[in-house]
Amino acid sequence: MLRLPLFVLLSLVSTRAGAANVVEIWNPALCGYTSSSRFELTRPLKTATVVVWIDWRDLGTSTAYTLSAGGKELQSGNLSRGSCDPYQPNWCEGRLPGPFALAPGKYRIDVPAARICQNDATGGAGFVRVSDGVAAGAGYVGCYRDTGDRDIGPETFAHGAMTTERCLAHCAGKGFAYAATQFANHCFCGNAYGRFGTATNCDMKCSGNVAQICGGSWANSVYKIDGGASASAPVPPPTTTAGDAALGCYRDTGDRDIGPETFADSAMTTERCLAHCAAKGFKYAATQFANHCFCGNAYGRFGTATNCDMKCGGNAAQTCGGSWANQVYRTGK
Repeated sequence: MLRLPLFVLLSLVSTRAGAANVVEIWNPALCGYTSSSRFELTRPLKTATVVVWIDWRDLGTSTAYTLSAGGKELQSGNLSRGSCDPYQPNWCEGRLPGPFALAPGKYRIDVPAARICQNDATGGAGFVRVSDGVAAGAGYVGCYRDTGDRDIGPETFAHGAMTTERCLAHCAGKGFAYAATQFANHCFCGNAYGRFGTATNCDMKCSGNVAQICGGSWANSVYKIDGGASASAPVPPPTTTAGDAALGCYRDTGDRDIGPETFADSAMTTERCLAHCAAKGFKYAATQFANHCFCGNAYGRFGTATNCDMKCGGNAAQTCGGSWANQVYRTGK
């Protein structure tokens, strides 16, 4: 049995009509194994997507499945490997090809071996999430300032693979009118927003989908669940700007070359560190050791380094410094 980190697991919810997630059998308890997942639909879905939670150890990027209803096979093929737990990378989503239409009824997904997560809390049923496109009627409202007093609440959660759809589905399932993403991986739900005015720094990419924006530092990307002021959500800014100029690789020590602001994230990217430091008003940003970010107004006290060679935790195509080595950037501030 394995314990999955809380941030990769959501509560078991039955989402009301119009929300993205129609079925979500998912919880933070100990994880055993099964070869099947079952779910029931009480209404038809026009654009269904279906995801299970699988131990992908030694499976590569795809594995066979069958989807059946009433003992009759509806489709078969290969599940594709989706978002993974950054701390246990063998645990990842298994995505059925789609989207596709599903009628009301009882469904079963089978895989060749016992790889799907299950536990007593699900009655032995395999973890499964069924969605109907992006939350119907959800509209982007705008970027709004947040404080420690929280503009939107009381419901909140964080997820290492946050997306706009995940936040919308969670808030809709809890019956709230508004959903907001913040700081790449946080979600807030409530029935009012805007007490602290608008903001201009909703510029952080979602930890679970870099094609989306999930707020910023103390900034909420706000959505209205049942329709909104705008039909479109924000898109990420260009990944390279004049202010993002790379300055080089510099040595660090326990005395820290760049500070005082720092944070770590298993899904670190160059853009995330830059956005955080710029939002805090610092001139320089530096990534280090794959998942650390440092912000400050000076750098270079300990000279240059040659070992900025570690891939970013959130984007293996980028380098995020090295062991006691900072990859330094100018934020444009």
